[in-house]
Amino acid sequence: MFFGLILIALLAPEGAKSRGAVFVVIAHPEVPGDSIDKDALGRLFLKKTTKWPDGTRARPVDQPRAAAVRELFCRRVFGKSAQAVASFWRQSIFSGGGIPPPTAKNDSAVIDFVSKTTGAVGYVSDSVKSFPGVKLIVIKDR
Repeated sequence: MFFGLILIALLAPEGAKSRGAVFVVIAHPEVPGDSIDKDALGRLFLKKTTKWPDGTRARPVDQPRAAAVRELFCRRVFGKSAQAVASFWRQSIFSGGGIPPPTAKNDSAVIDFVSKTTGAVGYVSDSVKSFPGVKLIVIKDR
């Protein structure tokens, strides 16, 4: 089921466009709005922001650490490698500051989690052709 979807292919780091390297951000249909600022998205995935504007608990879900789409997402949203973001989480866990978002095993699992979890947000590779039960989110760079 599509809920007035707007598709965005968020470009990856410099030169990636020529290789077709893009990703798509998806959210549970009840998440407010159809766009998000890149910095706000980063705060959700680092759990610095824990709620959507309507007060719903934000539930980010990550891709596997070795997935190419995770590297693209981290470089585009955080300006850092996936390894650097993983290092942030190791430090956070060690200092009692929190735990990272859960990791889904692939694009299909991300879509499944997001479609069934109120407040969920995730990202998938641009090779995904069907987005059942989720809405696509436009990323604004400011």
